[in-house]
Amino acid sequence: MSTPVNGFIRSVALESIQETSRTRSLSGSLVTASTGAQRWEAQVTTVPLEGSDLLAVQAWLTGQRGGTGRFELSLPFHSDNHTGSTDVLNPLSTPAGSKGVEFASLSGQLAIGSMIRFSGHNKLYMVKTINETTNVAELVPPLRAPVEASDSVTYSGATLACSLNEDSVLISRSATGGRLAEVSFSVTEAWR
Repeated sequence: MSTPVNGFIRSVALESIQETSRTRSLSGSLVTASTGAQRWEAQVTTVPLEGSDLLAVQAWLTGQRGGTGRFELSLPFHSDNHTGSTDVLNPLSTPAGSKGVEFASLSGQLAIGSMIRFSGHNKLYMVKTINETTNVAELVPPLRAPVEASDSVTYSGATLACSLNEDSVLISRSATGGRLAEVSFSVTEAWR
């Protein structure tokens, strides 16, 4: 679903959430266990808006309340940090659960920290490490679904499939008055 917010994003604070349980054993040792589930959450702030742009964003966000609507959020600061000349790479077949994905060739096209998405997947992944010798990129989180050799990887302009995280949308106006207002809201990944 298209969103009118995408053209007005000033900042996106992206956070990886992985549920972890910590407890102490009888001997006092710290025991940590992870569920393995991971999701991205983001705090989004728009550029100062006014008039019909502000009303359109406000109306659209109001319609998203309750977290039932899914939409694609642009990540302008998280998905364009690559050095390659193309926006699509082709991976080799990789099973679900794998931490790394092998590519026929990387040749400097991905950067550590790049956000990527495989065709046919709604899940967003971050490139953790890159081995240019073996053409393997380690991802966070591990693959949630298998990757086929016919899949492609979008790494420039990758979007976050998400829904509104809370029903509150903050609209801030300057204390000096004026017609400009910033809109802030949070989202959570909705990749299924």
